[in-house]
Amino acid sequence: MNRSQPTIGTFTATTTHPDQATAQAVFEKYEQERIKRIRPEGINQYIVTPPSKEYEGFYKDIWVDNTATDPGFNAILDHSYHGFLIVGAGYAGLCTAARLIQEGVDVKDIRLVDSAGGFGGTWWYNRYPGLMCDVESYIYMPLLEELSYMPKHKYSYAPELRQHAANIASHYHLCDKTLFQARVIDMYWDESQKNWVTKIKHLRPGSEGEILTTRSRFAILAGTSIDWPKLPRISGFEKFKGRAFHTSRWDWSYSGGSEKGYEMERLTDKKVAIVGTGATAVQVIPQLAKWAQHLYVFQRTPSSVGARNQRATDPDWWNKEHAGKPGWQRERRKNFSSFMGDTGKQPEKDLVDDGMTHMPSYAAMVGNEQAPRSAEEAGAYVDMMKNLDLVRQRSIRGRVDSIVQDKQIAEKLKAWYPGWCKRPCFHDEYLQSYNQPNVTLVDTNGKGLDKITENGPFFDGKEYPVDLLIFSTGYNVTVGATPATRLRINLTGANNTNFDTKWIHGMRTLHGIQTNGFPNLFWIGPSQSGATANNGAMIDEASRHIAFVIGEAIRKYKSKDLTIQPTVEAEEAWAQKILDGSSAFATMGVCLPSYSTAEGDVFRKAEQSPEMKKKVQSAGLWPKGWNDFNRVLDEWRRKQPLEGLQIERVLN
Repeated sequence: MNRSQPTIGTFTATTTHPDQATAQAVFEKYEQERIKRIRPEGINQYIVTPPSKEYEGFYKDIWVDNTATDPGFNAILDHSYHGFLIVGAGYAGLCTAARLIQEGVDVKDIRLVDSAGGFGGTWWYNRYPGLMCDVESYIYMPLLEELSYMPKHKYSYAPELRQHAANIASHYHLCDKTLFQARVIDMYWDESQKNWVTKIKHLRPGSEGEILTTRSRFAILAGTSIDWPKLPRISGFEKFKGRAFHTSRWDWSYSGGSEKGYEMERLTDKKVAIVGTGATAVQVIPQLAKWAQHLYVFQRTPSSVGARNQRATDPDWWNKEHAGKPGWQRERRKNFSSFMGDTGKQPEKDLVDDGMTHMPSYAAMVGNEQAPRSAEEAGAYVDMMKNLDLVRQRSIRGRVDSIVQDKQIAEKLKAWYPGWCKRPCFHDEYLQSYNQPNVTLVDTNGKGLDKITENGPFFDGKEYPVDLLIFSTGYNVTVGATPATRLRINLTGANNTNFDTKWIHGMRTLHGIQTNGFPNLFWIGPSQSGATANNGAMIDEASRHIAFVIGEAIRKYKSKDLTIQPTVEAEEAWAQKILDGSSAFATMGVCLPSYSTAEGDVFRKAEQSPEMKKKVQSAGLWPKGWNDFNRVLDEWRRKQPLEGLQIERVLN
């Protein structure tokens, strides 16, 4: 082994690096593993919408309590008018409302609508055992400063995350301003009135199916499709006679226990199968292993799993580091991204100091200031990032050997791909689960299940009879889709232009939050904006920027009766910057199919024609990374506020 030091910008790896022959062998192994996972049906290998009544239970909100008092029951009435309508009441919607209020918007002018039965978004739906945020809670949970709240652990558990959403709503007086169990199905811009007309479908029993219509001057799409389960399209799926559910709709009545205790005593005489070994399964499997009579884990691609090192928050440390220090959370988030997604000069101190900040190669996923400026430079850049990642991935595979006792099983659990290609995972009990005699790993070697029989999963000529079948297969993340498509809304702007039609030849935005022809419509990412592993930061920065644009326009024009939209020239210029930097993400071309590439569909589309390739690239991210993206927006707000926007007063 040579003591070489791969360098990008001013970053230098300091760990022993494999020699070139060893590295090349690893890269060849990566390519073999990638090719065997390519499936021509792409995203269609999954069911992403409920096609029949047999599947409804996988998508239904099972957590809503229709006997509880709902202060927002009449938050939005038929033919009502509100200044601001926010679609989504998870962290994104709540952050947007909070930032608007901080910009001077009267909370009485704000309404939120959400199809769920309560606040929290993904944290409302997901309540499976072992669930915690996989990014440090001090930088993930929004508005900690504003609420003066100290998370209980370095990585907060689901009940606390959901309660925090409710606390934000209470703090900003949004509880009676939010309509739950109602889905936005249609929005159109009324040019004569200069406002948005929104049709909302009630999902609440007793009112189910009823449609109400409301108007608003501004509309903000702050929801995602991450709460929409994705199920594998497997032959025989509907024939299974046992109990089956997706992890995002965990049936505690069947398993026993609760999300606060995990004592799943009803599984002690049950055979359980879980399909999938991604970020969710890494948290679920250790808990199932403790309680199931027998657990079968069906794996297509192993996750890379480092140490979590979970621990309770030290109040003394917290008060010393954060109490009475305005701006600490934003600064900590910036520090995090400097180590995880920026291969330039690093700060002297790693404030978060966990497995993620020790992964500079994640810059290949989110961009960085050292990214290539042209396609000609892309090849060398990809090679550089692969080499940078080698040491880290080798240590991850070595961790498997150090923990898993059965060497054949250990080999099947090793991640043979660049670390940025799948969500990096961290857990203190996951790998140890495979040392238990009641846990069986069924590695499908990249293929997935053959079928499901009435008794259970079937693979490679063998049936696995089980009582419970759990799908840990992720969510319908619609890569490159319009915000309307992600939320399943029929959305029409000025001149009767459908949103999907507007972007049919390529995405056009200013700062990733607005597009011309759709006045006063804003949304929260991700395309044509910056990215980081910390989704909480992405949500908060987007909501800050949206609120600033609206607030600054109101201040400048001394009226909230305005229309705001980017000029065609401004959005074209922004889209060109995204296109010019698209070579930064050539690194995704060496990755196995995943949700980030729509199971490879993104590459297949790009290969159809030069025009399609340009369209795909236009839906990309800010190439120079998260911190640079925020630097650009900060500078725009400070030096050129409202530049590139067409703002007009509405004459009543």
